[in-house]
Formats: sequence, structure tokens, C-alpha cells
Amino acid sequence: MENKIKTKIICTIGPSTWDPNVLQELINNGMTVARINASFADADEIKRVTKLIRSLSDKVAVMLDLKGHKIRISDFGEPKEVKAGDELILDTDPHTEHIGVSYENLHKDISVGAKILIDDGKIHLTVTKIEGTKIYTRVLNSGLLKRLKTLNVPGTYLSFDPLTEKDKQDIQAGIEAGVDFIAGSFVRDVNDVNAIKERIMGTNIEIIAKIEDPLGVKNFDSILENVYGIMIARGDLGVELPYEEIPFLQKEFIKKCRSVGKPVIVATHMLESMTANPAPTRAEVNDVANAIFDGADAIMTSAETSTGQYPIEAIRVMHKVASFIEPHTKYEEYHTINDKISYYNQKNFDDADRAITIAKAGAQACETMNIQSIIVFSKTGFTARILRQFNIKQPIYAFTLSEDWARKLALSKGIYAYAIPSLSQNRDEAIQQVINHAKSIGIIQSGDLIAIVIGSQVFAGVNTSTLDLLRVA
Repeated sequence: MENKIKTKIICTIGPSTWDPNVLQELINNGMTVARINASFADADEIKRVTKLIRSLSDKVAVMLDLKGHKIRISDFGEPKEVKAGDELILDTDPHTEHIGVSYENLHKDISVGAKILIDDGKIHLTVTKIEGTKIYTRVLNSGLLKRLKTLNVPGTYLSFDPLTEKDKQDIQAGIEAGVDFIAGSFVRDVNDVNAIKERIMGTNIEIIAKIEDPLGVKNFDSILENVYGIMIARGDLGVELPYEEIPFLQKEFIKKCRSVGKPVIVATHMLESMTANPAPTRAEVNDVANAIFDGADAIMTSAETSTGQYPIEAIRVMHKVASFIEPHTKYEEYHTINDKISYYNQKNFDDADRAITIAKAGAQACETMNIQSIIVFSKTGFTARILRQFNIKQPIYAFTLSEDWARKLALSKGIYAYAIPSLSQNRDEAIQQVINHAKSIGIIQSGDLIAIVIGSQVFAGVNTSTLDLLRVA
């Protein structure tokens, strides 16, 4: 199946998709980014999976998703039945005979009366007493307590460092493997972002911030300003915050990301039932569709494609839903795009306002004229990402100088990126070179009316200053 959808699809890679033939099917059906979940991968696997993806496609980006400070209870063997009113003792001492906790300072950070949620909220506890490393709790609901399940403490500030030792090792493995993105888990503030930035300095890796706790929500605007993009990680977010708030936050976060031209990913439980079933529930189909209607750049699978029984069927469902929904979305006069974006100015993009003006003009031309496609000459993809915000019906073909930069656009809706490393620095020659290449790969053809956005100096930052309309000879 040729990938003609605009929405980008991120697939988590795991045992169900390690087979190169299965991976190729994911690529054929629309996967543009392969996600490696470091919670279940070591350095060797990070390098092995990245190498495997690169052997199949130089266009599919690789995202390394750090484990972060996900707290888990210990491996105590067989599941335990707990009942409302029972006392349950948690202990941060690794040699405890009680239920161990992976975060060694939890007993210092937590207080009496705090709520504790285990296994994504299946078991609710309240803290009654703290003695040394022991945390005494009362069980609030009956259920089955299983080993190694997650533990959340909504409303409690945890004083851990931004990166764990495993995170640091995984980042280094990602740098050596050549991943394109690093997703930081449980990003609380700019300090967490900067901790990752320090370790990837000098590389072309970009940071995606996962928003999944109240502090990340509170500091969203400053986090957004300092990262390449955002992942709305609804699993932990729905545990840490009241679940009824998540749909509202999803829409607000998407709107804010679009206002500054940054990609936004909707993740977690999109097709969860397809981990064990060959078809989705109708509610899941609506969830995928609404993320597309909201304007998300990318939608993501987790267990569906990493450990699930039907990985290919899952991505086909996403592709099918996007194929139907996208033509029903409309061009938007996106007035909220910032004409002065501090992030880009910090990166020496002094003419960001000129790029936005040209992008708006290009989008308006695409809406009012019979233009078949728009071609953008871009070093970093900034102008192409601004164009994307208007949700124009035409495909945006972005031409960059390297595959590294082209893969960065694998997260941006409606943009198809290509690398031409030896592009001429002469404006007219560069335009003809790109047109010839675009014709040769079949994305435009003779007779097409196309729009071209290009700078007065080709690939000179965002010094984008002209919009050309021309008929392809």
C-alpha cells in the first residue's frame, strides 16, 4: 500500500516486529517513525533495531523513548489478592520482605494522606504511616496486585534527578546508533530538557518532550519553547490527572504546538484492544479519528506493534482511518501562528517572520488556485512546518541537504521530505534540479501548476523570501 496519507504514524518496535518482513510491511503501510522503548531495551537492542531500520529505509526516522523515572513495585512472585481495608506495606529497602519500590527516596518524598496508584490505577492506596523506609498504606479497592507493575503518586513532587543512569547510558547508545529523536519521559520543566540537551550537544538529534504528569502540564509553555516537539503521553497522564481532563488537554496541547509550528504526537491506548484482537473497537476508531480532526501531526502505537499479535493489522487500521478522515478536514486561516517565535530567534533564525509571511501566502494560494503541490527548499524544515499548520489539501514536498534533516520531517503532518546533497547554490538551477528530480520520482508531472517557496540564498537558514507559481514543463 503506497503511503499517501498526511498523518504520520509512529510504531513501537518489539518482538512482534523484529522480523524484517514485518517491519517492511509497517513501512509499506505508513510507518514514518520507528520507536524504541528503552523501558524494555538495552544499549545493544537500541543499536540493533536502529541498524535494522536503516537497512530497510533511509527515510524512516528512529525515536529513542527514554525509560525515565517510571516507578515500579518489586518482583514478589505470584499475584496477590488485596481487599479494601487491607494494610499493605511498601518499602524502598531493596532487601525488604514487604512490597519493594524501585524509587529509593519515595519514603522521603511522600507524606501521610498521599494517594498511591498501582498498575495504572487498578489498585488505589492511601498512606497511613511512614517509618524509616517503610510506607504503610490502606487499600481502597479490592483487586489483584501483580509484580513489577507501575506506581504513581499523583500530587506528590518527587525529588529525583532529571536523568537516571540507564537514561544516560541509553542516550549514549542512541548517539552511537544515530537515532533521530530522543523522547524524554516525565518531562517536568526546562531543567529536564536541558539535561538531555547537554548529552546530545554536537549531534543532529532533536528532543521530544513527553507530557505525562501535572508539572509537565503546568510548565507546558516553557517546555514547548525549548524542544522540537511534544508527545501527549495519555497513559501516565490519565493516571496522574483526573481522566476527564485528558481530552481537553489533548486539544489544548495540539493547538499550542500548531501555533508555533512544532510537531505533536498523540500516544497511548489508541488501538489497545488490537494487542490481542484483529479488529479495533469502535471507540478506538473514534479516538484515532478525533486525534486527526484535532490536528495532531502523528499518532502512535505501543503494545499493538511491539508485543501484540496483530501489528500489521493495527497500522492498516490507522492508515485506513486517516485515509478517510483527512479529506474531511478543512483549510484553516491559522491566525494564531506567532510572527515572532523566540525559539527560532534563539537559533539565529532572525527572519522567522518573513518565513511565516511567505508560508501564509503560499497556503492562501493553494486554497484559492488549482495548485497540485507545493515545493519548499528548506535547510531545517521550519518553513515547511509552518505551511503544514494551515492544513492545505496539497502535499508539501520539502527538499533538504541531507537525509538527517529529511527524517526530522517524518513527524510533521502532510510533509514529504527528500534529500538532495549536491543542490546547486544558483537559484534558477536549483529550482530546475528539484523539478527534474520530483518528476523522476513521480511526485509531480508535466502540466502541474506548483508553488515553490525558496530563499534568496538557497538554504540560508530561514531567509525565505520568495513564492513562485509555475507550470511544470
